[in-house]
Formats: sequence, C-alpha cells, structure tokens
Amino acid sequence: MTTQRCTTREQPMVAETSNASGLLHRLLRATGAAISVRGTYSKLCSRLAIRHQQRIDRQAFENMLSLDDDLLQDIGVTRDAVRWAAGLPLQEDAALALRDISRQHNHAGIGL
Repeated sequence: MTTQRCTTREQPMVAETSNASGLLHRLLRATGAAISVRGTYSKLCSRLAIRHQQRIDRQAFENMLSLDDDLLQDIGVTRDAVRWAAGLPLQEDAALALRDISRQHNHAGIGL
C-alpha cells in the first residue's frame, strides 16, 4: 500500500511538473513573440519617422526652386542642379548631393 501511495503521489507531481513546464514554455514563446512584435513595431515606427523627416527635408529643399536665378547663383547653384538634386530618391540627402556637385564644378572652374 505504501508503494501505491508513492506511485500515485508521484504521478500527479510529474504531471504537474510537465504542465508547469509546458505552461512556462508557452509563456516564454508568447513573450518572445510579443518582444519580436514590439521590436518589429518599433523598427516600423522608426522607419516611418525617418521617411516623414526625409519628405519634410525634401519639401524644404524644393522651396529653393522658388528662388530667382540670381539668388541661386549667389548660393553657388543653378536651377537645373537644384531640379536634379530634388529628383534624387528620398534616401539620398539632396542638399549634400547638391553641395558635392557644386564643389566639384566650382573646383573645376565649371559654372553650374
């Protein structure tokens, strides 16, 4: 009889341990998925914020097209160069590209 009690008592403990282990495994898996979703969501929000800022920067840059040619010349660029830079993909910094091309042309003595 003592043997039966031990066997009977041990089986539920094994089952409880198994259930606890399964629950812990499911909880860790769900937590990992939640962390993964949060990480993905955070990356998405970050990329959207960057894209939004790139659009704002590009719109501000495109305002240069409203300047007259004499003022653009004072800045050291031409309307064509500004149009070219404004047509670059948003991932590229149009202001830096325009600056670089202006420096190359000015250094070479070529008027933009």
